[in-house]
Amino acid sequence: ARDGLGRAVAAASVAEREAQSLFGLDMLGDGAHHKAALGSELAAQVVKMTGGLRNAAEDNLSYFSAQGSGYRALTAMLMQLLITIQGLEETATRLAELGYANNAGDVQGNGYWSLLRVLECCLRKMRSKVVSITSERDSVFFPARSGALLVGAEEYHGILQILTKALRLTLSFTDAEM
Repeated sequence: ARDGLGRAVAAASVAEREAQSLFGLDMLGDGAHHKAALGSELAAQVVKMTGGLRNAAEDNLSYFSAQGSGYRALTAMLMQLLITIQGLEETATRLAELGYANNAGDVQGNGYWSLLRVLECCLRKMRSKVVSITSERDSVFFPARSGALLVGAEEYHGILQILTKALRLTLSFTDAEM
């Protein structure tokens, strides 16, 4: 019986550490900091991903701009991506503040957190695609073949554009209420 109890306590401890690392939650503590931690962690992740995406996109834009006019579609998509992600850090921080302010007690299930999670996922996918363009760009010897690098990137960028507009619209509604 003692071994079973020890295993249960150890499993609960592991589950708490996993929840803390994934969601910034304090399941067994007083709960005073877990609401802010969730939003802070998500906003920090979005800021980090946006910075990484910006750096990778700027690097690719610099590379393909120097290659000549045969890469117009690729450079246009990268320029549009950089325009799309402008101000996302501020948007994520404001959403985290709204999420924290709109929690119902200890419940962290309002829509602001969901918006941040969707944004995080979309940025992760877009960054992965832009990084793959970076790793594959040296293998594209002819500009006509550069379209292969765009496969998936344009779709992810379209989703990111729609999501960014929705997030900014959400913030405009909350600004109007204040």
